[in-house]
Amino acid sequence: MPEDRTRLPTVSGHLANLALLAGVVCAVIPFAAGCGRDRPADTPMSAQKNTTQIDPREKFAPREFVKFVLQRYQSASFYADQGIVTLEARRRGQVIRRTAPLSVQVDGLNLDLDAYALRLRVRIEDGEKLSQTAWYDEPATKNLESQVRVSVRNASGLSRLPLAWLLQDPVTQDRLHAGLGGPPPQLEWLFAENPMPGLFDADAEFQWVSETDDAVMSPGPGCYGVEVRAESDRYVFWIDAEENAFRQVDLPLPLAGGGVQPMHLRLDLASATFSPSRAKQTMHAASWPAWRAVPVPRFLIPPAPLNPLIGRRLPRAFPFAEGRPSITLCSADPEGTPVEPVIALADLDRSMDLGTRAAVDVFLTTPMTERFAALPPAVQARFQLLSGQVSSQLHALTQNDSDTLVLADGSGRIVGVSAATPESIRGIENHLKDLLTGHFSLKHLQRSDVERRDAFFRRLDQLSRASR
Repeated sequence: MPEDRTRLPTVSGHLANLALLAGVVCAVIPFAAGCGRDRPADTPMSAQKNTTQIDPREKFAPREFVKFVLQRYQSASFYADQGIVTLEARRRGQVIRRTAPLSVQVDGLNLDLDAYALRLRVRIEDGEKLSQTAWYDEPATKNLESQVRVSVRNASGLSRLPLAWLLQDPVTQDRLHAGLGGPPPQLEWLFAENPMPGLFDADAEFQWVSETDDAVMSPGPGCYGVEVRAESDRYVFWIDAEENAFRQVDLPLPLAGGGVQPMHLRLDLASATFSPSRAKQTMHAASWPAWRAVPVPRFLIPPAPLNPLIGRRLPRAFPFAEGRPSITLCSADPEGTPVEPVIALADLDRSMDLGTRAAVDVFLTTPMTERFAALPPAVQARFQLLSGQVSSQLHALTQNDSDTLVLADGSGRIVGVSAATPESIRGIENHLKDLLTGHFSLKHLQRSDVERRDAFFRRLDQLSRASR
């Protein structure tokens, strides 16, 4: 059975999210959380009191309370939140924190979705048709080269938006699944025929979060926590009993990888409400971006631009003779501060032997101060420890905030840059072979880049013309 790409992903669906911790810093957006109105947030549960509100634990089993809340979403004609997803992880003993918007507002058949860089708007026009526009607020790709995806359908007979229509675009699906918290679960709660079906399997375990645990931090008074364990996934739903809305959800953690150990993945739904009078924001007036757009029926992914380091020279004091390619592994702490030592592979053959590959694995997994000493003596000869001066110059050049591989040709010009992972070693090694055999050069790289971009813009023009 094909994967349902409109569903909230399980743990395996979050694997790509860890890449965002390597160097992508999303905007931190302030918000005010809390259950009920005008109440403090992040209060230990044992200190919270709400004597005017009926305790849902006296009426519901935890499983039934979550179902009851989902039914509230299913029947809603209005909903608004100011959602923020936060991923916290530990990397080399330091905590990394990344946040991104994941907010939804629905008013009848009108929708505003801000999910990571995606801006998706739906408006009902003349009471007869639905118009969907979507674009990316993404300066690094020039807003996906100014593309705006346009989709129109008949609104006849619809009481709520079709989820499959909202997420029909493959690029949109892939990018949402690669986001910090995966696709916005609010869309599933509001529009899926059977939201989160796996959560209610017979083997799933539901329990109330204990009020006596001062270590448990709820979003505020009037919130009740339900912990759910379904197979290997764990959720904690914090429910505002006044709104019967999810105020905060602790999501299943992505799997560890690349030296990153996830700690918390949390969706904060500040000001979530089903009441228009309580909404903190109004529907956005603009359903089209301010910049000059290229309308398309589906998104095209532009070719990745060449790293700005391509073509630049390594520091003059770099310890390799002219005519010999080099691979340098540069390290930095999670905030980008240069860390000694920088290690460079020396005396490269046309391929790396098993000992060299093992040494690279040691480099990526050993604490920074112990890396060189951890290499076997026979392998140490394949590496050179760069001087502090060269190391500082290299860090100033790369400005890397994570382990980085730098491939240079025999003239010392950089021809490849990538995140340093065991997987990326293979790609760098292939380029190394081509360098040594004369099948790869800086000019070849730059020419290929121009050809790829020309081909992309020709295809984009054809797609845009066909959609008019």
